[in-house]
Amino acid sequence: MWLESVSSDTLAGVFQNHAEQEDSVLWTRVAESVLAEQRRRGGRVQGVADVADIVTKAIQHLQDPAGPSPKLAVDGIRAYLRQESKELKTALGALFESLEVGSRCLVLCSRVEDATTTRHFARHNEDADTNFVRDWQHDKIAALYPLSAKPPAQQDWCVVDVSHKASGLPLTLTSKSVFILEKQLRAKSAFHSSGVLPEHDLFVKPLPGSVAFAGS
Repeated sequence: MWLESVSSDTLAGVFQNHAEQEDSVLWTRVAESVLAEQRRRGGRVQGVADVADIVTKAIQHLQDPAGPSPKLAVDGIRAYLRQESKELKTALGALFESLEVGSRCLVLCSRVEDATTTRHFARHNEDADTNFVRDWQHDKIAALYPLSAKPPAQQDWCVVDVSHKASGLPLTLTSKSVFILEKQLRAKSAFHSSGVLPEHDLFVKPLPGSVAFAGS
């Protein structure tokens, strides 16, 4: 099993990136404690129940007032091994390909990482407001609205986050992170750029003295 061969640095990184509590020093201590507890048991891990018990005992041994919750640690390991963020992104893409225009999708997220992935998906499939970006260079539009880099023939739909328009949701839903995403057609005047310029070419600092000082 993965936990039997993982290094303490890798395990600490998994906790830091997926266990949803930002404290690199604490997670490094937890990783060391988890591996020490595993060695005390002879190094064998039979299944999920063993992992949960090892993590719980390891955190108890630390006796740190900051925790963390064993559930966060176990969830972090699961999310990493199952590549849940990638799976969610792939599932959302496949779902929106099959939806009819005007359909809505409710995404209920119990973890911050899932909410971030959902928000990232919506941003990368958001159509640019032609009035807002009218004076921008196309490559800059493609950098800030990635969908504009795709020709409409390749993807004629976009995603609109209409969560703010929702009302009357059951309490069981509003107690978690909820996204309501709608599939719409892209504007006919959709921009298209063949590529994205490096950031230093898109956002250039003004030269010294190029802006007149208006103060006193």
